[in-house]
Amino acid sequence: MRRAGALFQLLTEGSFVGVEEEFDDKDNPRLVGRRVSGRTVSVDGMSKGTRDQLFLSLRLSYLEEYAQKVEAVPFIGDDLLTTWDDKRALRGLQALAATSSHIQPILFTHHSRILELAQSALQDSLDVIDLTVQ
Repeated sequence: MRRAGALFQLLTEGSFVGVEEEFDDKDNPRLVGRRVSGRTVSVDGMSKGTRDQLFLSLRLSYLEEYAQKVEAVPFIGDDLLTTWDDKRALRGLQALAATSSHIQPILFTHHSRILELAQSALQDSLDVIDLTVQ
C-alpha cells in the first residue's frame, strides 16, 4: 500500500498523499485516498479521473511487488492515457517511467499528443517504435 500511495501521490500531483484501508461502521474494509489535510476520500467519492489514477497506482505497485519475487513482467497499456487531460497524462507517463526499474511498461497509443508529452517529459529514457505505415 505504501508504494501504491507514493504512485497515487505522483499521479495526483500531491492532491492525495497516500492510499489506505479503512473500515466502515460494519467493519467492512474499504480503500480510501488520504488528502494532505489528513481527510480520507472513499473510491466512490473520487472523480472518474482520480479513480483511474488510483487504479493505475494499484496495478503498477502490485506488478513492482510481483517482480521482486519472479522475473519482471511487462505492463502493457493500450491507449491508457487518452481520456486524461495533458496534466494527468504527463503524471501517468512519469508514473510508468518510475516503475521501469522493476517492470517493463509498454504503452500503445495512436494519439500524437501522448507521444509528444512522453517525448518532452522522458526524453532519452523513452524508446519509441512507430508502427504507422507510410
